[in-house]
Amino acid sequence: MDRRHICHAPVPNLVISQHRQEVSNLMADIATGLDIRSTVDVTLINEIDPSTIIQRDGWIVTKNAIVMHIRDQGSWACNLYNELSDIEKHKTLQEISIFSLSIVADGLQIQAERDSNNNARELEAPLVMPVDLVKMCPGVFINEIVDQYRRHLAKHWSADLIDKAESEHPELLDVYVRKSDVKVALDKHDEKTFFNEAWNCLKGHDTSCSCVNYAVDWRQRS
Repeated sequence: MDRRHICHAPVPNLVISQHRQEVSNLMADIATGLDIRSTVDVTLINEIDPSTIIQRDGWIVTKNAIVMHIRDQGSWACNLYNELSDIEKHKTLQEISIFSLSIVADGLQIQAERDSNNNARELEAPLVMPVDLVKMCPGVFINEIVDQYRRHLAKHWSADLIDKAESEHPELLDVYVRKSDVKVALDKHDEKTFFNEAWNCLKGHDTSCSCVNYAVDWRQRS
């Protein structure tokens, strides 16, 4: 329930890119719980008996997995299912399967970022957490962050400040590599780590002030 709450309601302490990961994790949990698999991942798809599975939009689920899901709901659901005729059982499995496959397939297409009209934003909010930034080589940071969002940054930053954030990003990577305590702390961060908590790990270290300012700016404006 906590994860679903995060996905469907604003959470001020989490940045938009973290919401995106929460949605992906939720879909992965649903897929794992029902053993829903992508046809791309099923190497022996041609050898599977088609009468034992239900397929839709590149995803498959076995009828046995759905039956087990019904049993997991308790005796009441089990008894209702067992009282159905064979035709009704087939229809029930079909409906539950299609619904489940649709949730996963469509859920993975959800875009957390919205524009001022509440439509999907053209560009996704950039990554701003240090654990994400330290995984980028400088070239990727420049190409996917600085250049991609330069127009937005230019509304609030001078050209010199943008260039400074670009040039200081390697310093952030250097601290991550050289300072074992920083690396251990950042590696523990995930989509549930609060923004201030994440960046506070870098206090007292020779870090990139411009990168920190960039992250704060995007958090405030996302």
